[in-house]
Amino acid sequence: MSLDLAVTLSSVLVCVGVAVSCAEELVGYSVYRSDGLLAWRVVRLRSRHLVSGPLAQIAEHVYGGRIHRGLLMATAISATATIAASLGGANPALYLLTTLLGVVIITSRSYYGMDGARQLTVVVLVGLLLAATAPAGTVVSQIALGFVAAQLVLSYTVSGTAKLVSSQWRSGTAIVGILSTSTYGNPSLHRFLRSHRRIAVSLCLGTIAFEAGFVLIVIASISTPLLLIPLGVIFHGSIALTMGLNNFFWAFTAAYPPLVFVLSQLF
Repeated sequence: MSLDLAVTLSSVLVCVGVAVSCAEELVGYSVYRSDGLLAWRVVRLRSRHLVSGPLAQIAEHVYGGRIHRGLLMATAISATATIAASLGGANPALYLLTTLLGVVIITSRSYYGMDGARQLTVVVLVGLLLAATAPAGTVVSQIALGFVAAQLVLSYTVSGTAKLVSSQWRSGTAIVGILSTSTYGNPSLHRFLRSHRRIAVSLCLGTIAFEAGFVLIVIASISTPLLLIPLGVIFHGSIALTMGLNNFFWAFTAAYPPLVFVLSQLF
């Protein structure tokens, strides 16, 4: 896989995720209103600097009114422009920059409910921005994509190791419990796995093996690195369909093209 193709595929995937995420937040924007669960008057209490002082005044202006909603719209538009530029063969650096700034500002409003997908989205956008702005013929672009690839492997390894030491994951009860929640739940699948404990155990152990052993999977795929992309799509696609973790699908699959590129250059 060439560097340009890796940047294009990754840019499209991560920005589709950003646009979808912004659209979801706009649809459910009532949670950010003055009487909502994430109202600024409540969220700002996490830091005294956001309650009084110069920073508080700026934050109130940005997050306490219509500007926040405008930021969501602008970030979605910027992400869409990045997709169009990437598919059209243009350099998406400017749009990547504005999308990155939008994601960072939006995320800074509230850390409640944030997950690893949002952090990886920022990592991917930073890597792509560096790769897109680096002078042609330099190794900067390769290092930038290598950073994204390394972060992907590290994310899986840390997550898989944490699950490995968890008795709930090893026993299969973790996935049953997760599917019973209102946020990530799936009533029909929860009932099925509760009645079929061996399948629940197999799914948990399979997840642990995939994540904790991802380094080994990468090594085994050195000769055919393109196989990693459908593997990631299947893994995160199934999770998105059953648990509604849409952000994870786009953020993590966006990191796969850089990984494939790095493997194609190293071996």
